[in-house]
Amino acid sequence: MSESTKRPRQADDAPERPPKRRRDTEPDPETDPESEHSHSSSPGPAKKVTGRPGKNASVPLSKERVKAARSFFQDSRPPVRLEDLYKFVGPIAPPLSDTWTQQDEDEMLAEWDASPEKVACASIKGDGPTTTMWKVCLRTFRCSPLGMISPLMGLRYQTMPGPSQPGIWSREFCNRLTALIPYSIWHGRPKRLAMALQYAVICRTDDRRPWMLQSSCPALTRLRQFMDDVEDSELSQSIHHMHKRSRSLATEAGQQISTLSDLFIFINRTVRGWTFERVPEPVTSEKGFEVYSVTIPDLKVVVAAIDSCMSDTVDEAYQVFKVAKGNRAEIPKGSQVRQFYERAALHQLRRITIAHRDQDEDEGEGQGEGDEMAGPQPDPEPEAELEDQFSSDQVPDDESESESDSSSDSGSYPEVEVESGSDHEPSGMGADDGFVLEDDNEAVNDKVDDDGRVQVSPSRQSTAPLVNTPSMTPMASHVVQDVAKMVNDILKKEREEMKSFFESSLESYLKSCQERMGLEMQQRMNELQKRYEAEIKALKEALKKEMTTRTKGNESRGLDDQIQPAGNSLADDGTT
Repeated sequence: MSESTKRPRQADDAPERPPKRRRDTEPDPETDPESEHSHSSSPGPAKKVTGRPGKNASVPLSKERVKAARSFFQDSRPPVRLEDLYKFVGPIAPPLSDTWTQQDEDEMLAEWDASPEKVACASIKGDGPTTTMWKVCLRTFRCSPLGMISPLMGLRYQTMPGPSQPGIWSREFCNRLTALIPYSIWHGRPKRLAMALQYAVICRTDDRRPWMLQSSCPALTRLRQFMDDVEDSELSQSIHHMHKRSRSLATEAGQQISTLSDLFIFINRTVRGWTFERVPEPVTSEKGFEVYSVTIPDLKVVVAAIDSCMSDTVDEAYQVFKVAKGNRAEIPKGSQVRQFYERAALHQLRRITIAHRDQDEDEGEGQGEGDEMAGPQPDPEPEAELEDQFSSDQVPDDESESESDSSSDSGSYPEVEVESGSDHEPSGMGADDGFVLEDDNEAVNDKVDDDGRVQVSPSRQSTAPLVNTPSMTPMASHVVQDVAKMVNDILKKEREEMKSFFESSLESYLKSCQERMGLEMQQRMNELQKRYEAEIKALKEALKKEMTTRTKGNESRGLDDQIQPAGNSLADDGTT
């Protein structure tokens, strides 16, 4: 159970209320005396929220956030098409070049055939959680789940003790990861979620390896500079301590701290208040890359941190996503998951091989990035979207202070009602299509307008905007909103004009080619006709001449025949 779901501790003189029994919920340490012995993570101090709604309770969602999310997912993240899989999942057969030869492909396939991942792939079932995770990840991050939890992202999946199959992500892991993916603080970029998961592992294990993060946030940039200056393989201080120091220096310099850096502070607070038992020893290297082993408790930590510092919980944000994504068909289907998995796994092996080559050529550069790969990559995000969203006020770095109120603006928007899900999986998951049930979706769409684009709340405590804009007043937000809409309309009009121009130009060119070919063919036909007529004429003249000659010959022979009988009769007369 996340920290935002527990009730405050009751006074000593108040009568104790027995804990409510929930299906598939984690033990509450405030009401369950056996929680200290639980192998899962346990939250610490009670939060200001007086309880999470049950499965059948309705959760109010901001109409503005629904519109903003709909604008993002329908305009910037439309459903992935089959022809897009070449970029987002990987090619079925990679293009061969100097970078990737047939020999490279054969060696990679031999490695795949001998790997436990191939054995795991054969047993994959396209059940609800797995299919849903693939759909949400492709739609939001434009990459496969294997492209996000990957050595190239500095991450690997760590199984928990108990009955599980090596290489297969558990249902709970898939459910919790799925709920995190569409949260707006990531801006639709998998690297931001990967950084949060890495930080959760770092805080849980007190990992003191230099952390090679990438961010435009001033505090995180300073933290990276500290890492670059370290010559040892292990830090003398914890990374969280260095992070707080970086934040202090950035604040003193008058620089704004990003919301992502704020989230890291709450991740550490959550880890400090929880206990972790029966968590396996982390694996720190895989396929030649330094990695952070992500477990189910790490996902729980990130969820609890978001729930404690953002106005929308992870479950509420997932409800927004279900409304905003629309009702168009998504891929993959359950029957396609195994094929997608193998395709993505082979794609990652190619990228890892090429990344190692680049690393050998220029040691250290590009580690964990895997920018070069066999086959295309998703188009890079515009630079404006790559920057961190700045917060309007600083989160106090004093760990002992109570957390700031993060829902002061929660009642500023019109609200719609949707159904909340269970604590262990996002609402609506487990359906055959892996997404929200049709009844839930129709019930929400009846109450939410489909037109217009509305920016999310400019307040620091609201869910991080899906587009990158500095914190601003509501009036400024509307101005930016109008300007953005105008720019979008202009760009759309220009695209339509260019499309029309190219279509008309192509049509004119094809018509011109047809006319030119027609003229050439007509000229050829005329020439052939003339040659044919000339030959026929010559043949006729020759035939006529031949007939004339023969006629004259016949006439001459006829005259000779007439003369010969006359001569004979004269001879007869003389003899007599």
